[in-house]
Amino acid sequence: MSQPETPLAELQAAAQNGSRPLTWRKTVSLSDADRKSVNIMRFGMLASCFTVPLSVLFLHRMLPDLFFHRDGTFKAANALPFLLMAVSMGMFALWMLKRINSVLTAGRALAVFTLDWKKRSLTMHGFGGFGGRIDPAHADWAQILPDGRPEQRERLQQRIRQLLAR
Repeated sequence: MSQPETPLAELQAAAQNGSRPLTWRKTVSLSDADRKSVNIMRFGMLASCFTVPLSVLFLHRMLPDLFFHRDGTFKAANALPFLLMAVSMGMFALWMLKRINSVLTAGRALAVFTLDWKKRSLTMHGFGGFGGRIDPAHADWAQILPDGRPEQRERLQQRIRQLLAR
């Protein structure tokens, strides 16, 4: 279960205390580049669904001594870890595919913003493809800051600019 967005008052209190770095969560819309990155990750997960079980079958075929004794009896102790890995990787990939599809259909995802005013850097980490550095001097604070009253947002923007100017 994902964590909720950070309330503006909580972020404002942290900024007033000069906490370093400032971190907050906000739901953002997915851009076209984000959708492309998430689609690439989806195809990677789909490929892993098939690759891991196929590699176990390949090992079984190419290294029969790994799974069977010379007399033809099954070596369960050797085969069980490989089979468990194949099943667990497949289940994980299917779970990730479900999660990826839910994000793509929703069109919005939770992102974590981190502002380090000593390094003058603002980074964004989120689901799938979006992330990276944002220039704090040219940031669109209306899109980045949590929702709240306009006067609270303006005070927080001024405080962040003061911290960045130090």
